[in-house]
Amino acid sequence: SRGMDKEMQLESLRRRMEVIERFIQARQAMGGDPDFAVTTCQGLLDDPANFNDQEVGVRRGDVYSLLVENHYAAGMVDQCGMLLQRMRGEGIPLAHYVDRNIVADVLGDVLGGGLGGNELSGHFQNDGEVDDDIEEDFAE
Repeated sequence: SRGMDKEMQLESLRRRMEVIERFIQARQAMGGDPDFAVTTCQGLLDDPANFNDQEVGVRRGDVYSLLVENHYAAGMVDQCGMLLQRMRGEGIPLAHYVDRNIVADVLGDVLGGGLGGNELSGHFQNDGEVDDDIEEDFAE
């Protein structure tokens, strides 16, 4: 019935607004309360229902990007690397969300830091170059 459709649309809209509001709170908190911001982002990512709506206002990549930027600014390169790997594992195109220089810096630091056992090590060739599938993320 139309009443049910309208209720479902309203619930979907409420959900989208809640996700957007939480994301904005996290973004605003990054400067003053990064722990709250990271916890909020993690909470958003932990609930797949936050991203089920096709008309979603915040995408998983947006949340990951905020986390990567925060960790990068704090010099937490290993955490950035793990987040980038998670993004790739979920099929999220890095180039759409994360600055190319951050990706290059993080991947270069992870490689240069001798972290051969790191999850990202499979994306490097023996000559120290980033493998083609990561470069494809940034192809125009």
